[in-house]
Amino acid sequence: LESDVLMRGDATNSGYQKKSNDRQIIHLATHTLIDREAIRNSKMYFSKNQGSDEDNILRLSETYNIKLNADLLTLSSCESGTGKLAKGEGVLSFTRGFSFAGAENINCSLWKVNDFYASEIMRIFYRELLNKKSFAASLRNAKLSVLKNKSNAPKDWAGFILIAN
Repeated sequence: LESDVLMRGDATNSGYQKKSNDRQIIHLATHTLIDREAIRNSKMYFSKNQGSDEDNILRLSETYNIKLNADLLTLSSCESGTGKLAKGEGVLSFTRGFSFAGAENINCSLWKVNDFYASEIMRIFYRELLNKKSFAASLRNAKLSVLKNKSNAPKDWAGFILIAN
């Protein structure tokens, strides 16, 4: 697979948006803070530095203005699939914003994920994709592998889900 990796100083909101609009698979390994009181103010941080640098932050409200053409978007960050239930709207979340932006399938987490197990799940998930497995089968196999070989605690392997169209 052809890929672009943005790390350290290149891992920014603008760097991501420049590279993402024509990618079929996008993987964001970020830090997410969900603001349950004002959900649209929830943020993804592109680096550990959670300072005021605006290019380090992607706000939930901004996701609706992004144009994606992705078959798969992986949000490998804590609580990236959670949000707030709004009457008449459904769940307001990063997954909804990215779906609106054009992501067809979204792999995300429902709770705070351990970095070690998250990286194991992602490594196996992408290996399975390279072996021509479906998104759902790849995620299932990755979870089963971690369950069998690394941890039988559901908090370590069950947090990732696939929201598929």
